[in-house]
Order: sequence, then C-alpha cells, then structure tokens
Amino acid sequence: MKIQLGNKTINSLNINEFPFSHVCVVSPHPDDSAIGVGGLIYSLKSVDNVHISVFVATPGFRGVDHKLINENQVLIQNALYEWLGLKCENINDIQYLNKQLSNRLGEDFQYFGIPNQPVDQLINNILCTAIRYSEVVEEMKTLGLDPEKSLNFLALPRLYQGSIVPSEVVRFKKALSDFSNHENPNLLIIPHPADPQPVHQIVAEASLRALEPEKEWHIWYYQSPWYTIPPRDVDIVIALDEESMEAKKTAAEKHKSQTHRTPYADIVRSQVSLNADVLPEQLLGYGRKTLLLFGKYCEVYQIRLRSFYNPGKETSEINVYSKHPLPLNNKGE
Repeated sequence: MKIQLGNKTINSLNINEFPFSHVCVVSPHPDDSAIGVGGLIYSLKSVDNVHISVFVATPGFRGVDHKLINENQVLIQNALYEWLGLKCENINDIQYLNKQLSNRLGEDFQYFGIPNQPVDQLINNILCTAIRYSEVVEEMKTLGLDPEKSLNFLALPRLYQGSIVPSEVVRFKKALSDFSNHENPNLLIIPHPADPQPVHQIVAEASLRALEPEKEWHIWYYQSPWYTIPPRDVDIVIALDEESMEAKKTAAEKHKSQTHRTPYADIVRSQVSLNADVLPEQLLGYGRKTLLLFGKYCEVYQIRLRSFYNPGKETSEINVYSKHPLPLNNKGE
C-alpha cells in the first residue's frame, strides 16, 4: 500500500513481501547483530524462502573480564569444541592449550593480543573469545536461527586490531560467497560508516571490500547505541510487535559478559521505542497526528547509495515492513 503523507511517500508492506532471499548480517562484535538487527532477524524467521546468516567479524575478547574464565569453565570447554573442534579437559593447562590452539588457529594465534604478549595472556584472550562464541550461539537460538546453519564465527584477529589484511578479506569474501545467492540480489546489512565505534568502522569497510563484483548486492546500514541514523537518511522502517521486541531484548541479554558492564538489553528497548515515538513526526512533519504511526517499536535502516540501487525511485520514499497492519491511513492534520 502506497500512502502520501506530507512530502513523504510511505510504502506500507507486509514482512512477507521482503524482497531479498539471502540476508547477510555483519556483526563487528558478537553482540552487535542482536543490538542492531535483532528485530529484523526475528521478524524474518517466519518468512518463506528467506535465508539469514550472521557473520561475526572479530573475536571481541577485549570486552570480557578475565575473571569470567574461572566462572565459566564448562561453558568454555563446550564452546572450544563447537568453535574449533578442540576437546579440553582442563582449561588451565597452558602447555596443552598452547599446542592445540596454535595448531588450530595457525598464524591467527599470535594476533589474539598485542605484539610480544605472553602466551598465557593470548590463551586467556582466546578463552574469552570462546565465551563470546557461546553467547552468540544462544542469541541466535533466541532469534529463531539454527547456529549450525546460520552462524559464521569469523573472529578475524587482525581486523580486531584495526588492520585490513588481504588474507582476512579473502576469508571474509569466501564466507559471504558460500552463503550468498548467484542469481538473485543479496542483502548485506552492516554498521553505518559514520558509527564512531572504531571496530564498527573498520568492519564496515572490510565488508564492502569482501563483496564479489559478479553478484548483485544491496547494502543497508543499521543503528547502534553509538550512532543514530538521521531522520533524513532513514529509508527502511521495520515495525516490531511485542514478540519481536522481546526476542531482540532477550537476545541482547544472552551476552552476559557485556551486559554486566553496559545494560544493552535496556538500551535496545529504549532505542527502538524512541524511534517509534519520534521518527513519525521527524519524518513526516512536526505537529501532525503521527503518534505510533510505525507501531510501538521499530528499527530503522539507511540504504547505501539509494539513488544507485533504486534508480527512478523518489528519494523521499520510505518502505515500512510490518507483521501486522499499522495506522498509516491516519494522514494527520
């Protein structure tokens, strides 16, 4: 349904009309997919013929307190086996872990830390990465995805250190290529390049470098707690019902190593609530009757180079996807 509201054209679409069959969500840290895109992921889980994969770009170990290692020994053992195929009966056996992790991670092993960092500290960083792996697995289950099919835990250590190196870009490219579709357009969802978080910035750049030119890619930018997409740049609104909102919030809560420091579950709820409360008026005109025009909660996205990817489309068009009808027929006053 196309509705004209002020100088904006609103395309009100059911989520089942989502135009992409293959959706690649790039998560710089293991929790960014839940925080930024969790509502869309959960909303799409019931849409036929839509395949979603989450690509966790970096290990994220710096955000984990090393005290959590001793508190989560069984969890780490299970995660090491699922992530690296490594069976470890004692995570305090540094000699065993040094040999086994070196074999499995190859040259990556030395980059799980700063240059010349002692081996035991490198190993602790990898054990912290295992904690983050276990958390993103639980996140994906919460959002309705099968981690064995939909999780690409790349954990590229040099990218995490702020370097884009060819060997890691090649690995990133292969992961995207193996999942993406050769015949139909693919959707890549990445952090906004203006996001001030340094890892978000470099991962966004690496993601673009990893795209295959022979395939058709569409790129959306998502919000984070550190970057809000300006209303003038919003192209896509994903209206979230209570169920989707709770799934997004719960998925963020699965990252316990992070939420003990920063209340991300509360932040994501606040952000999508604020979007729903203020965006209609910001987008469609102040003083109009636009209350909850996009529902109680919504995620927003910006299309990269919208005029290039949508030739002939009005720059004032906004696509709103929802599971349920929205009060968009209220044209305000």
